[in-house]
Order: sequence, then C-alpha cells, then structure tokens
Amino acid sequence: TLSFADEGEKGRYIWRPNPKSHLSKSVSPILPDDWRRFICVENGTLKKEDAYILKPGECHTLTRVIRLTSTYDNAKPINLQDQIETVAKAGGGRVTVPAGEWFTKAVHLRSNVELHLDDNATLVFSDDPKDYLPMVKTSWQGEEMMNYSPLVYAYGVTNVAITGKGLLKTENKPWREWFGRDRSRRRPQFIQFFGCRQVRLEDFSIEGTPFWTVHLYRTEDVTVKNLTVTAFNRDGVALMNSDGLDIECSRRVRVSGCSFTQDDDAIVLKSGRDLDGIRRGIPTEDVLVENCVVPKGHVLFAIGSEVGGGVRNVTMRNCRVHGSVGRLLFVKTNAKRGGFIENIVMEDIEADGVRDDVVALMADYWYYPKPGLKNLRRTPIRGVTARN
Repeated sequence: TLSFADEGEKGRYIWRPNPKSHLSKSVSPILPDDWRRFICVENGTLKKEDAYILKPGECHTLTRVIRLTSTYDNAKPINLQDQIETVAKAGGGRVTVPAGEWFTKAVHLRSNVELHLDDNATLVFSDDPKDYLPMVKTSWQGEEMMNYSPLVYAYGVTNVAITGKGLLKTENKPWREWFGRDRSRRRPQFIQFFGCRQVRLEDFSIEGTPFWTVHLYRTEDVTVKNLTVTAFNRDGVALMNSDGLDIECSRRVRVSGCSFTQDDDAIVLKSGRDLDGIRRGIPTEDVLVENCVVPKGHVLFAIGSEVGGGVRNVTMRNCRVHGSVGRLLFVKTNAKRGGFIENIVMEDIEADGVRDDVVALMADYWYYPKPGLKNLRRTPIRGVTARN
C-alpha cells in the first residue's frame, strides 16, 4: 500500500511504465521486462495556473514523503512467528488467528503447536520473495535442495496441526514471472511438511499457490480432512505446477472429505526423482484417499513421475469429479526413474467427463529430462486395479 505526505506541491502523477518507456532504457540495473514491477510517482506544481511566483531571494520547498507498507487490501499485520515460538517454548498449545484479514510473511511451525484459523479469519501471505528468506532445506520436484521457504513450513517437527475454518491466501505474484524467464529460481510450495510426524490438517481453505499447494515430504502419520484447496487467485489466475496435494516419500496418510480445484493434478503420489530418489529409497506407502471431490483439475489421481523410492499400498475410493479431467488414474514413469509401483486400487469413482483416459499407465513419460542422463532402472508396475 502506497501513502503520501507531501507539502509545497499542487499535483501528483502516478503511472505505470511500459516496454517502450524511458525507464526500461535509462535505469541500467533492471532487466528488460522488469518494468512491470515499477510504479512511477512525480510530484510538483503541474499546472501553469497553480505556479508559485517567487521574488528575487525567495525560495520554495517541496517535501515528498512516500511510505510503502507491505499489506494486502485491508489486511492488518500479524506476528504469528513470535507467538508460535512462545507457545513452543512453553511446551506447546494453540496459536489462533482471529476473525478478520491478517497479513504475514513466512510461517514456520514447531512441535506440539496447533495453528488455528477462526471462522472468517483470512491469513494473507506476502508477495515479496525476500519475506521467504533465509533459504531452508526443501525438496523441489523430487530433488532435495536449499530454496526459498514455503509460505507455511515445518521441518522435523512432531505433533503439529493447522485447523479451523479460516482461509490461507496468496495472490500468485510475483511467482508467475519466475516460471517462464528464469527456471533457476524455484517457486516455493504453499505448505510443506519435511521430515515430520503426527500431522493434522483440518477444515481450512487455501486460495492461490506459488507452486504445489500442500506437499508432504518424508512425513508420517498424517490426517488431511475437509480442506478446500483452490489454486486460482481472486482474479482467476493459477500457475503451472499447481498440484493440490503431493504426498512424497511419506507413509500412513489418510485424506478425506477434501475439495481440489487446480490447474494441474489434484492428488499426486511421488517418492523422489532419478538418482536422488533411488539413493534415498524412501517409498510412499499406506495411503488412503476417500470421499473427495475435484471441481477442476488435469488428473484426479496421479502417481509419478518421480518414483525413485517406490509407491505401494494405495487406495482411492468414493471420489467424484464435478467437471471434466484429462484422466482419472494416471501412472507415469520412465527408464530413469527407478523405484516401483504396486498394489494401487481405485474404486467407486464418478466423473462428469474424462477427456483422455479413465486409466493410463505410461512407462515412457518424459518431463524436463536431464541431458546426458543415461537410463538407470526401469520401474516395475504391478497390481493396478480400477473398478466401479
């Protein structure tokens, strides 16, 4: 939010530059297409009839004060992190976001802490990438690395929860610019649990996401219940790779009563990519998904393509697609992925439309292949059942 406190002037112009403006040519440190991220402000006496007439020796002072407050609409700043640290040091408990719109930077959860969103509470996350630094240990499309912090992040914690009927929200900016121009900048997940145990996610809603929406990585004993996940922001914009729920290298996960509206796959199982996934060898196993709906998405239920640690003992049942999807069950891998896929059951599914296949098994699926990486180990696929 911009605010001004000026004296000694009778006019102000506020304008956005464009590709042909002098800004792109005269300000050397900015990249050619960074003009999109500027607002130009010119203050002064802009009309001749308002001109100041000065006698010899007189002077006139124009003072311009510009304040930039990093908020969203009417959201008020809230310091959740200090509250979380205080509750954690006291042995655990609940941190509550009350009704209203609240603005926050990255939130890092701690053991024995429940983040609770009251009814009509909206937690709006900053669109400034600097608010997700310093970098943290994360996994990005199946490879472990240091990256910008997910908007909500938990690492190595136990007995942690996000509950309540409030809303977590981001506007997808500037993450949309990161995808096409510079793939070395990795967009963060909205929510990631890395190496956690006893995780509970219940009742809240999500709107918008920089990348994968909810990512469970190397995490055990998880309940995901009654979430409403929407990858699109209020302007109807969703980014590529906006999966709804990614379960990776995790076990004993139960998902029920959730809704996923995505511009990518709704529910996805993975277990690490190529050599990184094969080296770790951590499978995704013992997963139950039931009574979920998908109003919009590419695929209802996807497995892969990053399956280096294997995927087994998975059931999806009693789910419904309200609109059209490309596929209901999509098992995808290739000769560089390794791992295994076995004991997969999908049953009692209703869909209003399927554009491509009800079930697709693809063993030569290529997605951003690495040049020069030789075939490693084919992925055996066994015991895939689809009924009713």
